Amino acid sequence: MVGRATRVAGLALLLLATSCTSGSVSPSPSASGRPTGATHLQLIEAEDAQTLDPALIDDPTSLAIGNEIFAGLTRLDANQRPVPGLAERWEIGDAGRTYTFHLRNAHYQSGATVQAQDALSAWTRALAPQMNSPLTIFFSPLGARYPGDSLTGVQAVDSTTLRVQLPQANSELLTLLALPPYWLIDPKQPTAGAGPYHLDKWERGRALQLSAYTGYWGSSPSVRKVDIEIEPDNTKRLDRFTSGGADIAHGFGGSQ
Repeated sequence: MVGRATRVAGLALLLLATSCTSGSVSPSPSASGRPTGATHLQLIEAEDAQTLDPALIDDPTSLAIGNEIFAGLTRLDANQRPVPGLAERWEIGDAGRTYTFHLRNAHYQSGATVQAQDALSAWTRALAPQMNSPLTIFFSPLGARYPGDSLTGVQAVDSTTLRVQLPQANSELLTLLALPPYWLIDPKQPTAGAGPYHLDKWERGRALQLSAYTGYWGSSPSVRKVDIEIEPDNTKRLDRFTSGGADIAHGFGGSQ
């Protein structure tokens, strides 16, 4: 269990650092030939996403892409603090053991309305033994740690109100709710999230294409289309960047 705890702790740190550009090269406007504020972004990555299922995400590329497609009740701001996400507000009572979340009017990329019951459905799905999720330890504050454990303290009061009762107070809950296993998904279309971008295409090991979701509940992203090319070879990846074939290239740090 120590290995699993270390793994998920690392995932939490990765999500906190998704806005950083370590191990990447980014152009000046003249380097790429694209003006500042361009609506089309081309990236080149060393590795493909391993999965885009929130219950299974534990690698950096999957995390970065998934964070654009899905959303949780909270999100992390630039100062790494939890702020409202799909929950527009909440109250904390019972000496920190009861959280009542009020969901905003939001929609998944499928068009379905986000509902409080979806949180319970997504979290229960992540804990299902057949999922074999490496992230079940994230649910420890809710009294569920292992696959198959029940979330007896989570209740959808109505379509927009979710109540979470903890066995004991946990000051990290609002931060944890921003992490992948807590992201909400459309129960009828699990690939649809409520994030700012829709996954248009995924050619495993080759490329991904994202487009801005017009029904997104938050601020509309200025970049409307994102093309991500996968190129494991460092030299080829750098050549693509220097020739103007990519706006940003990742994967040159550490052992790369």
